[in-house]
Amino acid sequence: MMTKKLMVYFLILMLTAYPASAGDVSLSRWVLNVTLDENGVVEVIIQAELQNPGPSALEGFSFTVPFSVTIDTEQSTGTTISDNGDMKFNTPAVKQETVTGGASIIVTFDKPVEAGKRWSGRIGYKSEKIATKDNTGYSLSVPVNAPMAIISGKDVKTSPPADPDIRAQVFLPKSYELISVQPEPFKKMFQYGRMVPTWTPEKLHIGDTIS
Repeated sequence: MMTKKLMVYFLILMLTAYPASAGDVSLSRWVLNVTLDENGVVEVIIQAELQNPGPSALEGFSFTVPFSVTIDTEQSTGTTISDNGDMKFNTPAVKQETVTGGASIIVTFDKPVEAGKRWSGRIGYKSEKIATKDNTGYSLSVPVNAPMAIISGKDVKTSPPADPDIRAQVFLPKSYELISVQPEPFKKMFQYGRMVPTWTPEKLHIGDTIS
């Protein structure tokens, strides 16, 4: 069987990497799990954690992508966590709005996150427009903007802490190999017959471009 090839252009666009200051919503986790299916459909699951220092309640977050998507509501889940570790389910509603050059994905919490608490959860979406195919295989492009916090119905910038958990992994179709990607992954694992290039915070930093 001829080994198929895949070229990944995986663009991560984040806000400037300054530590969060008082009053900024802190983006402490942004983990990207990307799966390219044999039919060219790309599934994206994002694990996120945002800390709200206050004083206003955090209503949700949003980010833009340069393509239309189908929201995977089965992936939408989350909890609100207090400083003492108490957790309460806080499942978000996720929708997309068409904007110039793509779509805005808007995540609205079931209950606003009060000052001093954080939200931790995940969302998912699918799209047939992320990967393109030619005679040699697929090229995959997944631009991901740092989310904007939603406070009082308005978008507010988020800031990463000094050591944010920024990670990514891409599940390739079976029998596909990776022929081009930068920066170098931390490792290339194999799971269920799939190659899975993986980036850890040591290899992946805010502002990097995986291409």
